[in-house]
Amino acid sequence: MEVCGTHTVAIARNGLRDVMPPSITLLSGPGCPVCVTANRDIDTAVEYARRPGTIVTTFGDMMKVPGSSSSLAREKADGHDVRIVYSPLDALDIAEKNPDSQVVFIGVGFETTVPVIGSTIKQAAARGLENFSVFSAHKTVPAALEALAANRQRDALTAFPAAFQRSWLHEELHKTRNFKPYMKHGLWMGSLLFGIDQKLFGGKTPWTLHNTADHDKLKPATECAKIDYPKPDGKLTFDRLSSVFLSNTNHEEEQPCHLRLKDASVPIAVNLALYDAPEQRYCPAGVYEIVHDGEAGAPRLQINAQNCVHCKTCDIKDPTQNINWVVPQGGEG
Repeated sequence: MEVCGTHTVAIARNGLRDVMPPSITLLSGPGCPVCVTANRDIDTAVEYARRPGTIVTTFGDMMKVPGSSSSLAREKADGHDVRIVYSPLDALDIAEKNPDSQVVFIGVGFETTVPVIGSTIKQAAARGLENFSVFSAHKTVPAALEALAANRQRDALTAFPAAFQRSWLHEELHKTRNFKPYMKHGLWMGSLLFGIDQKLFGGKTPWTLHNTADHDKLKPATECAKIDYPKPDGKLTFDRLSSVFLSNTNHEEEQPCHLRLKDASVPIAVNLALYDAPEQRYCPAGVYEIVHDGEAGAPRLQINAQNCVHCKTCDIKDPTQNINWVVPQGGEG
């Protein structure tokens, strides 16, 4: 099961992992509306973008999400008027400044994003804007919300899985279930295999392929050739700390470390011994560093959490799954 955002943290903190079947493996995914926006929703947004006299507005993370044959980024490159906004209110302002165009805001997300979009619709009505509309692609979980509204506790939520199995969403996801496993063979071969899957079988292949977790694929250092990384020249290439400075990342000094180790002995006893401390290389911000203390030079892992750019690579890639990323103090970053 691929879960998004900080849900892995919430699951661990509240002991929910213990009530899940052992067969379920939790993987940290990208999160946000990108995960749940269906193919058909992107196709509809693309259709709007192609209409003459129409301005499509959307959040930036939706631009490159592919539909069946195109994306909003591609439509923008083809000359259609697709604009990135950072709030539905920005789309409202665009409608006000372009009275001769129809402005469509692509509304995506969950129950948490609905109120601000609903408020924007009310403001559009109050301003008398007849050229502003919202394409609602929100995803809700009625079964869960009904259970909460009825104050049900400690019962099995069977209605949601059953409703999902009957839904168009399950049908659509089931047809494209093999996409990621195919793409591990590379862009060209993966595209060919997926094309055969979709065009020849219509997504109804008699087989279901399975991926493995990223951290399971890391080989021991003894099985790999050492990479010689060229030193950055400070003109075209830069060291990681210089790049972190440019990212404008900000954390208060001396705040509690938000990168938590489940077992403090593992980084040296396992990661360094077997994998040559891969956290030193896969982290793009130089957060993890092996230092040697004292005359004996005993190695230890130093975590420079103030450098973290919150990509969560460590949480996903750590071969022993010993690193747990949590939200930093005050939501800084």
